[in-house]
Amino acid sequence: MNFTIAGPEIKIPEKISIRQALMVIGSCFAENIGNRLKHEMFDVHINPYGIVYNPISIVQQLSYITQNKEFTANDLFEHNGLWHSWQHHGSFSGTDQNDVLFNINKQLDEAYQQLKKAEWLIITAGSAYYYCLSDGQIVSNCHKVPAVNFKKKIASDNSIVVCFDTFLEQLQKINPKIKILFNVSPVRYVRDGLTENTISKSILHLAINEIVTKNNNCFYFPSYEIMIDELRDYRFYKADMVHPNEIAIAYIYDKFAAALFDDETKLVVKKVQQYNAFSNHKILNNSEEAIAQYQLKMGALMLSLFEKYPFLKRR
Repeated sequence: MNFTIAGPEIKIPEKISIRQALMVIGSCFAENIGNRLKHEMFDVHINPYGIVYNPISIVQQLSYITQNKEFTANDLFEHNGLWHSWQHHGSFSGTDQNDVLFNINKQLDEAYQQLKKAEWLIITAGSAYYYCLSDGQIVSNCHKVPAVNFKKKIASDNSIVVCFDTFLEQLQKINPKIKILFNVSPVRYVRDGLTENTISKSILHLAINEIVTKNNNCFYFPSYEIMIDELRDYRFYKADMVHPNEIAIAYIYDKFAAALFDDETKLVVKKVQQYNAFSNHKILNNSEEAIAQYQLKMGALMLSLFEKYPFLKRR
């Protein structure tokens, strides 16, 4: 007797290699995936603007990267003693305007260099809802500015497709070989309302399906479906009942790796995981001799790993 529906068969003809450069952008779930890739020594750049949820802002941010845009003081505003960018997460905000601009532009320059050489761009859209100012400017983060200053809107699937069509043309000019992997975040945005969350996710699915259908270099990975169907139980959520917990994230990531990693990458990742497991080992004997022996083993393992897979040294 089965107590769960088997997840969708994942057929993605193109594979990810650990030798390739990657970029990951999108919601907090994008960071979950990106951080796991980084931990396994992939060459990956994660969320150069910080966490972003809606596809309109994602496209806007990526377009700025392809244009190699440099942010200036005019792109910042001051609120509650901090300088912010409407396009960036609060982690970029700070009390010194020059420091904020330096950190923003440093990240964007690194993102531009990565996007030019990347063979995969992984996009995780979370919600079709977005916010804009009274002048129509779309914002990626409201920075706790009073709600009266914003209008909440929901993107149509057609508007998302049109935005991506324009961006894909820009992207082709700086990196014609890149492939794009879309997925919908399994996080449920219940603050919008349960019905509204369902509508929002449906719009994302409709838009992504059209983009993938008409572009040979675009693919879809079913993160959302795995969570909703295979892991249909609140024990796979955090205490807030909306974010996948570590067990769920690991399960979805394992599905991601099985479907997308090529054979060499699966082998290398296994070796990296063994190295990581040893590096996380707790030393029970804190004597100088025991610590020295542990460090010696760590160095030997790292040297062996880099000798066999020299491309990992770039990490």
